[in-house]
Formats: sequence, structure tokens, C-alpha cells
Amino acid sequence: ILPLIVVGLLCAIGVIFTCYLGSFIVWPFGFLVVHRRTGTGEGVSMGFELLQKEFVNILLVGLVIFGINAAIGMLNMCFYIGLILMIFALPYMVMLQAVGYLRIERERTAVDRN
Repeated sequence: ILPLIVVGLLCAIGVIFTCYLGSFIVWPFGFLVVHRRTGTGEGVSMGFELLQKEFVNILLVGLVIFGINAAIGMLNMCFYIGLILMIFALPYMVMLQAVGYLRIERERTAVDRN
């Protein structure tokens, strides 16, 4: 049974590093396609250029969103209130991504008055 547990943990770690961390890094690509009105291929190449310049900021926004999702998921497993919280947190996370993208692109947001 111990080898099965070890293999299961190693697979889970692999999924976390490839899927979750990969999605933390590629989240701005959709915003680039919409904001710059480019095609998908050009948006991906521009996204990699943006990723090289702003890797830490992109990763931090992704990790914050992952932390919110993980906390709500744990609450859902324990108390079944995570679904109610997710209804309120999902628009916040999408807004966080949009504002994060605008800040990374050095664009004005609603907070910038002048």
C-alpha cells in the first residue's frame, strides 16, 4: 500500500506543477487577444514576451487566485459553504485578473483619476 500512496502523491505533485502552475503563467493570453485585437497565434507570442518581462507579477496574481480557490475549496469540503462563497468570489477573481493585466500593461484603471 505504501508504494501506491507514494505514486499517488508524486502524480498529484506533477499535476500541480504542470496544470496549476502552467495556468498561473498563461492567464494573460486571453486578455492580450481581446485588448490588442490580435489573432490567437500572435496573442500567444505577445504573451510570451509579456511573460518574460513581467514573470513575477503574473505568477503572483495567479498564486493569489489559486489561494482564494484553495481556501474556498477547503471550506466547501468541511462546511459546504464554499459554494456560496464561490458565487461571490468568482467575479472578484475575474476582476483581479483584469486589473492585474491592466497594471502589467501599464494601462489606466478606474482607480487612476487623472
